[in-house]
Amino acid sequence: MRIPEIVILGRPNTGKSTLFNRLSGRRDAVIHPKAGVTRDRKATRILVREGLEALLIDTGGLFPDDPDDFSGDIERQAQLAIQTADLVIFLVDATAISGLDHDFAEMVRRISKPVLVVANKMDRTRDGVLPPEVYELGFEHIIGISANHGTGNDELKLKMAGILEEAVKLEAAQGLKEDLSFVLIGRPNVGKSSLVNALLQKERAIVSPIAGTTRDSIDDWFTFGERTFRVIDTAGLRRKSKVREDIEYYSTLRTERSIEEADVTVLLIEPDTLLTDQDKKIIGMVEKAGKGLIFAINKWDTVEDNSAKHIRDLKDKIEFQLPEFAWVPVTTVSATSGRGLKKLLNLVVHVHGNASRRLETSDLNKFVQQQLKAYAPSKKGKQLKIYYAVQTGTCPPAFTFFVNNATLAGVQYIHYIRNTFRKHHEYSGVPLRITLRDKKETE
Repeated sequence: MRIPEIVILGRPNTGKSTLFNRLSGRRDAVIHPKAGVTRDRKATRILVREGLEALLIDTGGLFPDDPDDFSGDIERQAQLAIQTADLVIFLVDATAISGLDHDFAEMVRRISKPVLVVANKMDRTRDGVLPPEVYELGFEHIIGISANHGTGNDELKLKMAGILEEAVKLEAAQGLKEDLSFVLIGRPNVGKSSLVNALLQKERAIVSPIAGTTRDSIDDWFTFGERTFRVIDTAGLRRKSKVREDIEYYSTLRTERSIEEADVTVLLIEPDTLLTDQDKKIIGMVEKAGKGLIFAINKWDTVEDNSAKHIRDLKDKIEFQLPEFAWVPVTTVSATSGRGLKKLLNLVVHVHGNASRRLETSDLNKFVQQQLKAYAPSKKGKQLKIYYAVQTGTCPPAFTFFVNNATLAGVQYIHYIRNTFRKHHEYSGVPLRITLRDKKETE
């Protein structure tokens, strides 16, 4: 399910960091009376109400030393922050509505996002009454709070939940549902947007030879066979030293969010360069998130030697680079010619099925008895004993092995269990979570 996104927007010193800390229950946003102190951006998941999570983003660091200068650069950065927002919290100082507040109001209206005006510092107003200047900003949803004291926090969350729920209902009414979702990731200009267009059979994503044209995630839905897919095209990740900090921050943040939301991740690779350090960084993000993973070698139409042997050689090269990810399937595709699209989608379905499958406990314990007892590590005369195993989760598949003493098993033995398990059970494209837990023999 897609995670709604909430962006806190406002001029300096209105209390954005204080509100972020209040809503998130954290204390990691820097708070200072000097305007524009917050230079780094913060993002975290929050619980808006029971069953409704959202990604909360603080837009600190958007402003120059002169907070009254609403420059084009400020506007561009603010627009970047709220492009994919489901709700904009427009934070103002209830004691001092300025011209910059009106500039922000006009910009937000042009983007046509749901807006909740939050008038902060109500504890400093006369009789705690919203001043008329707040209403003059021209928005329907307005609430007064004190972020510093927590006054109005519960009412604020109720307002946020109501607006987000309406957005969810609208999305459902538009039929934006899927049987499964997958995200396309990879370096800039590897062909993600072209592949999206080929899958959708329309010009949905902007395609340009200029690396990094796609700045934010692009979602769309299509059918293949009897299934409905949601495909997510992400901005290409790159080294921070090579891009502006603001663009890198939001692109990376939304790529990570897209990986979390998707069922399967497809890493696009160019046939000539194969895996780079940036690719390895992305693979680490996917593995940490526990998502299914596919390596897709794109631009296969440009390869002169497209024989089966050449494909095997490329697979061997990838496995040599990342032996710990030998379980990831490799396929070839061409966004230009359409070759390999059907195979890729079938592979997405297959990997998702592997991630969702639950094994019978009897099959697990047959595996323990027949495969694992042949080799068991020992320390100081004590040998590891595995009594039984249970599956404790799916997506990713998680298994707990109950043993006499988990300290007898090092990292290498857990790798051994995982690799042996893969030889006897089909879990291609899926990371496995293996845990050893102590159990007394007398139990």
